[in-house]
Amino acid sequence: MLEGVKLARKIGGNPALAQFELEIMPGAAVEDDQLADVIASNLASQGHPTATAPIGGPQDSWAVVDSHGAPKGIDALRAADASIMPVAPSVATNPTTIMIAERIAEAVYATDGTLGGVPVLEIAAPGGRGYWLAQSPEPGDSRSP
Repeated sequence: MLEGVKLARKIGGNPALAQFELEIMPGAAVEDDQLADVIASNLASQGHPTATAPIGGPQDSWAVVDSHGAPKGIDALRAADASIMPVAPSVATNPTTIMIAERIAEAVYATDGTLGGVPVLEIAAPGGRGYWLAQSPEPGDSRSP
């Protein structure tokens, strides 16, 4: 990070760029030996972190979870969030994460008709746009369809 800021300063110091105010913060008064402290005190995560535990096949040494969201070496657990994306998408992460969760839920449901051993109902979504999976009510529950 420090070397990148130093390089940006060098590029910004080019006479062809003199008409632009390129360094707003920390400013030219901050010497190179103080930059590390300025950088450390101003670091923050921006956006939506993704791809921290990527999905992949059995031969992929970087993969943390398989195509069904199961972490390697752990049974009866699924990861269905933005962390399993192999790379950060160029679109909003929210709908992408929802799609991942739906696909993993469908895959798990397809194996034995349950979600993690919990029986589910398929309920038609409004407007005929597919189905929702919901936990089955107890027998005799008034919410039963």
